[in-house]
Amino acid sequence: MAVRNPPEFRTLTDEEWARVACEMMHASGIAPHTDDQGCRWVAVRHADDHIHIVATRAREDDRQPDTSWSKLRMQEAARRFEIEFGLRRLTHADGTARRWSKTGEADKATRWGLSEPVREALQRAAREAAAAALNDADFFARLAAGGLRVKQRIAPDGSVTGYSVALPGDRDSGQKPVFFPGTKLAPDPSLPRVRERWSGPPVNAVATRADAWRTAAEKVRAAADQLGVGGLHEGAGDVAALGDLIVTAAVVSPYLMRSQMRKAAYEYERASRAPSARQIAWVRPR
Repeated sequence: MAVRNPPEFRTLTDEEWARVACEMMHASGIAPHTDDQGCRWVAVRHADDHIHIVATRAREDDRQPDTSWSKLRMQEAARRFEIEFGLRRLTHADGTARRWSKTGEADKATRWGLSEPVREALQRAAREAAAAALNDADFFARLAAGGLRVKQRIAPDGSVTGYSVALPGDRDSGQKPVFFPGTKLAPDPSLPRVRERWSGPPVNAVATRADAWRTAAEKVRAAADQLGVGGLHEGAGDVAALGDLIVTAAVVSPYLMRSQMRKAAYEYERASRAPSARQIAWVRPR
């Protein structure tokens, strides 16, 4: 299991990481603090931003450890550490973390002088293309027009079941383009989720921008009614319409405010993500 502190947070000391490791093992049920029969484990820190923990699943008394609800308990422990260590605080059991770029991806961005890892740049490009697209063909055309390499996954019957994108110039050790499937970028850029945007009544391809925004605003109002009577999951696809409005505003906004609008679009997407697609945030098992 890896426990990671994202790079925008401060660097923790060895003593702080030791406490994190002990608390994670306690919260997971592997080695509770007051249980001298718990499983054996070891934590290794070989980088500033994370540790690896290896544990057995055999207790000293030959019983199996109780790991039920371990993820929830580890989330709760993470929230406590955020307060104690002065880190950015997430809401209790927030679970809306993006898919963090791997350490190698962050290192590559630093070497190339990029402002963000490739995966995050592709996430944003896919969201912006989805927000403005009218159908599959339009979506893929917008990805390509944005300068990305695009591959479609074709089923035996000829239907498109998915896609992958790559940033030009991003190649592996064998000089082959590094493609990221839409499902690996984040939950919402997957093709089924992208298609939710045009699964309703068709929008005239020659509609003005005002007409498109008016349609999105109507979907937002309808979604609010659904959410009030049906719970979180009902209408979750329509709630994405508001996210599309923010993303579109970021695309067409003046240069000086564009970066802030993009941040707003990202924070809204994180806040509105369906629980079934959520992951543990800050300190998280892998």
